[in-house]
Amino acid sequence: YLSGHGFSGVDFISLRNGEEIVLWEIKNFRRRKNGGNHDPEFKLVNDPEQFHFEIAEKVKDTILLIQTVKKYYLRKWWYRVFFRFFKKRKFPKSDWIYWSRLEYLIRTKGIHFILWMETEEVDPISFLDPIQSQLVSLNAKIEIIDSKRNPYRDSVQGII
Repeated sequence: YLSGHGFSGVDFISLRNGEEIVLWEIKNFRRRKNGGNHDPEFKLVNDPEQFHFEIAEKVKDTILLIQTVKKYYLRKWWYRVFFRFFKKRKFPKSDWIYWSRLEYLIRTKGIHFILWMETEEVDPISFLDPIQSQLVSLNAKIEIIDSKRNPYRDSVQGII
């Protein structure tokens, strides 16, 4: 059931070489100019369990969304006929093929979740184990990166 209320997805979904689904969540906890006395890391320090939960829920909601789109398409007769032909081939640019490919990869290969987390004092890597434990039921590779630890700098366009 998706109504938009209480539903929150990750920031970006990407396909790497058409064979790996990558979910990206971007969090910036750095102080901003004219931010006053607001401490953006307050939540991380004082309620880290809630932060772990919220991140895990975003991943789970995104997967639910992708599965729901696939169920919607399964109701269409033309989709049931044509999807068999395209599911293991390089796919043309089409919404229904894109969403179907995402659902197929989740089901067959799992996901790769990347949390890009910029902080000033809190070490982002300290959140890896708690988030992994929240997502243990998924077949997921989970990474936490920041601008200092960015293995994708040279391989993903648009990544600084």
